[in-house]
Amino acid sequence: MKTAFEFGQAYAEFMVNSNQVPAGEPVNVDEMVTSSQDIPDGDYTEMKRAGITNPNAREYWAGYNSYMEENK
Repeated sequence: MKTAFEFGQAYAEFMVNSNQVPAGEPVNVDEMVTSSQDIPDGDYTEMKRAGITNPNAREYWAGYNSYMEENK
């Protein structure tokens, strides 16, 4: 089963490949976790469908940043 971390990595890859954000630019995890939409709706829904009962926003954004760090 795909984890919240892996969903975050996939989201970062999508954002870079669709030229919505430049590669290598991580986000502030604390800001993202406390925002009104801590996980993008589509990913939250997909995580629930994949069997993740309580999607973890901190883990999700750590995955996002992991992808960004690897692709500087």
